This record gives sequence, C-alpha cells and structure tokens, in this order.
Amino acid sequence: MPKFSSRFNFDRRVPKETILEDAPEGLRVAYLNSILEPLTYSNDLENDNNRPLQLFQLPKQYCGLARQEVPNFPQHTSHWDDLKSLVKEGEWFNFYDFVEHVGKRLMVLQDDFRSESWLSDYGFQSYKTKVNDLFAEAIGEGKSLEDTTTVYTVQNGQPQATVVKDPKQLATIREKLCANVKKSKLCPARIP
Repeated sequence: MPKFSSRFNFDRRVPKETILEDAPEGLRVAYLNSILEPLTYSNDLENDNNRPLQLFQLPKQYCGLARQEVPNFPQHTSHWDDLKSLVKEGEWFNFYDFVEHVGKRLMVLQDDFRSESWLSDYGFQSYKTKVNDLFAEAIGEGKSLEDTTTVYTVQNGQPQATVVKDPKQLATIREKLCANVKKSKLCPARIP
C-alpha cells in the first residue's frame, strides 16, 4: 500500500494551492509523548518490558520515509530529542506517513509477541485505537475520522480522482477488489 503522502499526492517540490497545516504541533507532541514514547526502548537500557520499537532506528526511518538525509545531530542530544525535532519540524504529510509506518511495524512485530498483555500494551490494535482517539479529539468533539478511498479513473483522456465515503460504496469496492483473493491484509477473512 502506498504511503499517505503518495495516496494523496503531496510533494513539497510540486507547487500546489495553499494547504492549511493539518498536523499542528500540539497533535504531533501528543502523539510523540502519549503514544510513541511508551512503545520505544533505548539501546543503552535493558528492554525488560519487551517494548517493540528501537529508538535508535526511528530517526533514520523517519528520514527514509520523508526522503531526506539524516541530519548530523549534535552528539549530546538523545535519539528521542532527534526524533522529536524531525517530527515537529517536518512536513505535515510526512508526520502521517510516519504514524502509518509505526503501525505497520507493530503489525509485523506483534507476530513475535503473542501474550495478551503485550498485545494490549504494544499491539497494533491498541496503537490504532490510541491514534484514532487522539486524531478524533484533535479534529473536534462530535466529529469522527471517516473511512474513505480514492478511486482513480481516466475519462476522455483525463485522469480523474473521486473520493468515496459512502459505506455501501466502500463495501462494494472492497468486495470487487477482494473477489477470488485467498489472503490479503486489505480483504477480510471469508467465512464459508
């Protein structure tokens, strides 16, 4: 699956109409402190709780997603400070790419840790719930994050993009994409 920025065609090198900041600093800080930090461990400390994400790797992974060089951080800073700096100062769509990247990493890593307590603390479903709660809070009371997909077509030789939000239309699209598919992360398991 393409990254958030690719799916929504965001690239700072391509001039576009003015886009409002969609990941304010408060949201980024809340994500870092309340969701990401409890999932990380430092190379310098023992990882007694089996936290899933090695802090040393995260700044490099962020830069890889953002397609930027890893800065030469001052030697006296911690990897956590390096990551906070990247996330707080980066493009807003790179923040969402990183949030998705962490979720994907947790999905892969949870196969190695099957205890219920580990899954409830560090598993993907726990992460997803926390992220969705934080984002729902950030966009306002009474609003919710919508399940959407963008359908790309070519009509009269011109590319067209249509955002689909209707749950019935989304279900129809999912059914057509998942027809004759035996196993896929996109497609729900079929019950015969």
